[in-house]
Amino acid sequence: MAVKLNSSDLKYVYSKFATNGEFPKFSGKPDDRKFNRHEEYEMIPMIEQVMNDHNLSDSGDVHIIEDMIHTKMPSEARSRGEVYDWLRSELRRKF
Repeated sequence: MAVKLNSSDLKYVYSKFATNGEFPKFSGKPDDRKFNRHEEYEMIPMIEQVMNDHNLSDSGDVHIIEDMIHTKMPSEARSRGEVYDWLRSELRRKF
């Protein structure tokens, strides 16, 4: 069953306004649009996709992924596709 998140599932508070509102939400690669980790519009689909790819469903996993994005993500991971690849790589090591 696919993970579907709400803003209440997230650990951090994010902007509800999308600066890239004219672009569709992340739904997989390829996607070279800039990723904004401060927007709910970006975070929810990214976390959902990564959790579904790794068969994760626990709310604690959501918070682990959020923490990874906010504290460990390298500055060179700027596009949605790069963030997605980095998260998948990191999660493979973790789980």
